[in-house]
Amino acid sequence: MCTQGFEVRLVFFDFDGTLTTTDTLWPLACLLSEGHRHRRAMRTAVLLSLVQLKLGLMTNTSFKKRFLQLTLQDESKSRIDGLAQKFHEAKLDPMLNRDVFQELAKHTAAGDHVYLVSSNFDFFLEPLRERWNLKGIFATRAEVMESKFTGQILGRACHGKEKLARVLACFGEKQIREAVAYGNSRSDWFLLNFVQTANWVRVRDSFNVVQAPRAA
Repeated sequence: MCTQGFEVRLVFFDFDGTLTTTDTLWPLACLLSEGHRHRRAMRTAVLLSLVQLKLGLMTNTSFKKRFLQLTLQDESKSRIDGLAQKFHEAKLDPMLNRDVFQELAKHTAAGDHVYLVSSNFDFFLEPLRERWNLKGIFATRAEVMESKFTGQILGRACHGKEKLARVLACFGEKQIREAVAYGNSRSDWFLLNFVQTANWVRVRDSFNVVQAPRAA
């Protein structure tokens, strides 16, 4: 999914809290637990892990591994892909940050190459590639073997410095320096501080796109 040459502009969007007004992992966990015989216990365990993550008692990578172990281990990839598609069709629209999504639409209409760079999971975000006319997705990669999820991730969660490392490995420093990025949290700062045009999405009375200063 890496673009060759320098004739196009690269644009990177974070997903949760940037293109959406809320984190989508808890709604995703609720969807994945539907019909499970231990649904209540699964949701409780995920919620406890989310609290530990927010309190800094668990790393993002450890949380992502725990999330997959609780919700997806031994699950069929085809079934989960269907659930992800169902989520975006039925639940995503009310969660969208309209102002930021309009920016994404403007970039794609202008012919820019737009990518999601998110700590969320690849299987969950993949349906948005065609839906939003994206060039690609950088995300936390869930391991699949023999068409089933193993409950493990491949490498590290796509979080913090890893976001910048992923795009640098794909495109190289020159293209990333000339790129545009949108983000809302400290996890996005490494990428935002590297690109030419950084847009910090913050909440006041409403959601706004605000130009972020670059460090010298």
